[in-house]
Amino acid sequence: MESRVIKFIVDEMCGKIVRWLRILGFDAIKITDLIDLKNEKIDDTIVLNKTAITKRILLTKDKELHKRAKNMGLTSVLIRNKNDIASELADIFLDLKINPLKLNLSPRCPKCNGLLIKVDKRELKKKLPRNIVNKHDDFYECTTCGSIYWYGSHWINIRNVISRISNIVSLEKSQN
Repeated sequence: MESRVIKFIVDEMCGKIVRWLRILGFDAIKITDLIDLKNEKIDDTIVLNKTAITKRILLTKDKELHKRAKNMGLTSVLIRNKNDIASELADIFLDLKINPLKLNLSPRCPKCNGLLIKVDKRELKKKLPRNIVNKHDDFYECTTCGSIYWYGSHWINIRNVISRISNIVSLEKSQN
């Protein structure tokens, strides 16, 4: 894959994937982020049009949608349902021939896809419980929705998933 900015659009069947792509630093949106569900019905034509307009890589579990995207010249990855997020993400990166861990991307907000910036913990004393502020040193705030993140106990799971992705990608590359 060329060294341009990698941006994804994810169909509604892949909600967990979009969150993890954002944690890894990728610009990832759900198709439902672009559709007014009160006025528009999600169908394949709308998904394909939104993918083309936004110049994003389509991630889908829908074989027919994937095939139509490819026929239109769009970049699309068919997600094989493995019920394991690390395996599904590794498959995406292998299909696109990218190593996400070498891209040095900054994490994005898992809720809204906004950029995260480091903030001084002194600024957070009124926003977070005192025990959280006292227990941690590094805090990040979403520039879009204002959510605040820190390296809490959930970080162990994030590091484990990242490690599993790296191992799967490395193993697959060594076998080819």
